Parts: sequence; C-alpha cells; structure tokens
Amino acid sequence: MQRPIQCPHCGNDITDEDALLCLFCGESLKREIGVLGKLRANGIIIVFLVLLAFALLAVFL
Repeated sequence: MQRPIQCPHCGNDITDEDALLCLFCGESLKREIGVLGKLRANGIIIVFLVLLAFALLAVFL
C-alpha cells in the first residue's frame, strides 16, 4: 500500500492515487499526467537521442 501524499498548499493527506487536485483546497497536486507528462523531465535527453539515432542511420544508409 502506498503512503498518502500531502497537498503542497494546505498540507492535508491525499489517499486517492489518481487525484490531480486536492480534495480539501482544490489546488493542483502537481502530478504528471500520462506518459508524455512523465517524460517531460527527460524530454531534452530523449529528443537528443532520437536525433542522434536519425543522424547515425543517415550516415550508415
């Protein structure tokens, strides 16, 4: 079982794992949404790797 997270605004515990807004104050819990939201932090690295892969394919083909 996962520990409840705390709202960054009001400090109340949120036990709903799928909640995007605080149930008490209504503010955002700053959670990533979906696959693309979770890749946001690593977005620059992923774009760089894709461009590098295309460059290598262009050189060797």
